[in-house]
Amino acid sequence: MSDLAIWGDIMSLTAVDKMKLNRYLKEHAANDIYYLEMCDYLGKRGKIADIEFLEYFVETVATEFRKNEKISSKQIIKMISIIDAFLGWMFEEKSPIGDVVLDQIRSFNDFYDEYLIKTKMNVDQKIIENLALLKETLDKLYPPRASEDSVSKYLNKIAELEVKIKQLERDLDEIKRIKSGLEKRANQVETLQDNNNALSKEIKVKSLEIKNLTETIASLQSKIQELELLLSQSKKKVSDLEDFKVRYETISEEVKKLQALVNSDKKAKLETKNLEEKQSKIERLIYQKLLIDEASLDELVKYMQSQGITTDNAEIIKILKRVKQKINIGDSSFSMSPIYRVQRPILVTDKFFSVNVPYDAKYYDIMLVSDLHLKKFDSKVLKGFDSLNDYCTKHGICLILDLGDFYDGYGASKKVDHDSAIKNYQLVEQAISFIPKASGLYHAVLGGNHDCNVSNYGFDPIELLARERDDFLNLGYFHSTILLNNLTNNLGSFDIHHPNNFTFSVNLDENGVDIEGTISYLKELYTKQGRNRDDSYIDIFGHTHQSQFNYPGSYCFIPPFFEGGSKKGACHLRIYFDENNDIKYMIFMPLAYSDNKLVKKDEIVYQKILTK
Repeated sequence: MSDLAIWGDIMSLTAVDKMKLNRYLKEHAANDIYYLEMCDYLGKRGKIADIEFLEYFVETVATEFRKNEKISSKQIIKMISIIDAFLGWMFEEKSPIGDVVLDQIRSFNDFYDEYLIKTKMNVDQKIIENLALLKETLDKLYPPRASEDSVSKYLNKIAELEVKIKQLERDLDEIKRIKSGLEKRANQVETLQDNNNALSKEIKVKSLEIKNLTETIASLQSKIQELELLLSQSKKKVSDLEDFKVRYETISEEVKKLQALVNSDKKAKLETKNLEEKQSKIERLIYQKLLIDEASLDELVKYMQSQGITTDNAEIIKILKRVKQKINIGDSSFSMSPIYRVQRPILVTDKFFSVNVPYDAKYYDIMLVSDLHLKKFDSKVLKGFDSLNDYCTKHGICLILDLGDFYDGYGASKKVDHDSAIKNYQLVEQAISFIPKASGLYHAVLGGNHDCNVSNYGFDPIELLARERDDFLNLGYFHSTILLNNLTNNLGSFDIHHPNNFTFSVNLDENGVDIEGTISYLKELYTKQGRNRDDSYIDIFGHTHQSQFNYPGSYCFIPPFFEGGSKKGACHLRIYFDENNDIKYMIFMPLAYSDNKLVKKDEIVYQKILTK
């Protein structure tokens, strides 16, 4: 009976408990076995120690591997997995595990090899993998211990075996001597057999004794060979333990050195992290201070000290350079001590934007959108951009013209404050990161009044987006002239607008022309530029949140994309060219945006009527 079998008789687990435990393992997958649930299943939660569970599973695996029949692979794997978990738990709880149990677990691989040879079964790769994981856990948590007591124990055992071998050798010599004498006597008896039949019986008896002694000699020789093999194995194990002790001491020293390096690296990383956090905080405080008021270097240092940060002029100058890469900060360089303050960037208006149309193209498609008023990038907004990208890809559109108020802005029209500044800057960063791209599709964005208000915080939100995203282009603010094939005449260009005027509205007269609002705005704009209405094929507006096409007035309004209920949407513009590559006519196709789809509502054919 094995050691584990003896233990099994004194375990708290009864035969009924074992049957329940085996049934629990069969009913649950390996990744669905829980210790407390297992105890509840037995109805003995808290009454059975961890070591008793462990010893039972170890005994069961060892017994299964000793069978001469096919074993249950799934059940064995579950028990190996549980043994692995118990080793971890008991190691964390510092619960003792006897050496005999650990040695039995270390022998699992040998048991399985013997089982495969004995049964001629094929190797179960999953069992091999789980045994490897178990051995890795065992070697990591309970490595074989090399101690003077264990070495002494093996040496004493070897000495005992050597004494037994010598005694057996003496017994063998005595038996051989007796055998020789008996053989001589047997020969004498055989010679005298005819004269002394009385000795026949004794000869038979002695012959039987010789036979028995011969078998005893063979048995003793076999025993001697076994003892010699055991002695050799014991000597090798002692040698291996001595080698392991040397390797253990060497590795321990290396581990100490590596741990010292790790601690040094952690310290350096922590110092770097603390420095970065400090500089990031200084950067935010500089922005906060200069948004509200101007300050010199000395004043900035004092301001940092009032916020619990110790710094100096050199560090402030270094961090100011970083801030200036994002925010427009000016200084009075003519002063002995420069004075810094966040300044609104200079916004460019009335820009020209060239669209290179293939020379032999019969037409060119553009997507017109307006007034996105982006405040956040939730699923609704991201699906909207996906819808735009999908429509443009499907219809061969490679250019989107956005007619202003790309951003809605936070508090930009009110008093400038640091919290709103950070929110607006983060909004632009989110636009840079989250707006989905489509291959070959470009967004050309015209800044509107909401985008202009954001610039009060020291950065141009349209320019920042275009600088960080190669698929976005900056058209400037409020007005831009779109040139087709670099032509500047009225048959090769059109204009887009987003008036920087909250009171701008559409008021139509009896002929359907908005003389008071739109026409007067365009007249003033073209006069200022030294141009007239015939210099543009058509004027396209955002800003009003309306959808309208005014053929007599030669202008149209694009609705908001996300807002406006049933009126929200966009417009697909197709521009046709004549043989001279001039604009021949345009087709405006208003699109309704609903259920994350763009659907065409109408087609409006437009051809420029030149005034005299």
